[in-house]
Amino acid sequence: MSSKHPCVEFDNPYNLTTESQLADKYHHEISQFWDATIVEHTLQGVDNITLRYASAVINNTSPAIVLLGGRSESYQKFRELIYDLYQQGYSVYCLDHRGQGMSDRLLKNLHKGHVEHFRDYVTDLKLFIDKTMSPAQHSKQYLLCHSMGGAIGSLYLQSYHHDFNAAVLASPMFGINFGQIPRPIANVYSRAMHIVNKIIHTESFYAPGKGDFAHSPFENNQLTHSSLRFDLFRRSYGFHPQTQLGGPTINWLQQSIKACRRAIQYAGDIKTPTLILQAGGDEVVLAEAQQQFCQALSHEHNQHQPTQPVLIPGAAHELFLETDIFRIPALTVALNYFAKH
Repeated sequence: MSSKHPCVEFDNPYNLTTESQLADKYHHEISQFWDATIVEHTLQGVDNITLRYASAVINNTSPAIVLLGGRSESYQKFRELIYDLYQQGYSVYCLDHRGQGMSDRLLKNLHKGHVEHFRDYVTDLKLFIDKTMSPAQHSKQYLLCHSMGGAIGSLYLQSYHHDFNAAVLASPMFGINFGQIPRPIANVYSRAMHIVNKIIHTESFYAPGKGDFAHSPFENNQLTHSSLRFDLFRRSYGFHPQTQLGGPTINWLQQSIKACRRAIQYAGDIKTPTLILQAGGDEVVLAEAQQQFCQALSHEHNQHQPTQPVLIPGAAHELFLETDIFRIPALTVALNYFAKH
């Protein structure tokens, strides 16, 4: 992916970190902030799996943001984002999902991105909220999700209506992009592979074409146009090798396909004000599924909900690690939305 873009003027009302500042700031201010402010914790999730999360707490009266990353991600990847959110007066909590990041893996092959039941992610989140957030009694609580975190967040909001004042789901995974393979065919194929896997009784296979973790060059990535932010998060895998994760298993894929359907089917059950940020150049998840989600979300008894995603034209999947012309407008929309609620 090319990092070259025309010079576009945009507002930066929250004084968010820019790429011109980042190279120096990351190794000084942000690094010092991380060492002085971030506290890393553990929590026992479903089936006694150890989950790890990071928090940057201003005080118990401050508003708080819960940050949920996507598949394979860790709070180590979001240092710049956590720093920027903290500078806006928010306490920030970031949970690493089971089977990835700093949390415990679920299979012998530690590179496999796996989950037994997608609902386990949601139950883990509820345990996290009840044991960590609720006792703190922050003045307001917001949910900020990316990709798979958006699917988890939406399922959570369908069941629990009073835990968050508002939610922003960025590039949410409501439909997986299988490229040239039509979705119905991909769904049938993954289900057949899942059945074969169950019959053989082996550790869950990798999804077709996937394997152990390997570094990939910036030019081949589908995530961001920012070579600097790409390089920083890739380097974090070297500093924290336990966060390295390969491709998803066939069970993760089958569970995620079902979760995407449920997210759209029951979107209308969400009462929490919820905004979708859509990356206009996303090649990882499907824009049409995000549109379907918004249509289901904003039915006649839910007219306070946005009827369309907020489009960030040209942006790749990782809105919060994109180049400034995409990242700053996306974060500005999210912070404005939280400020209104």
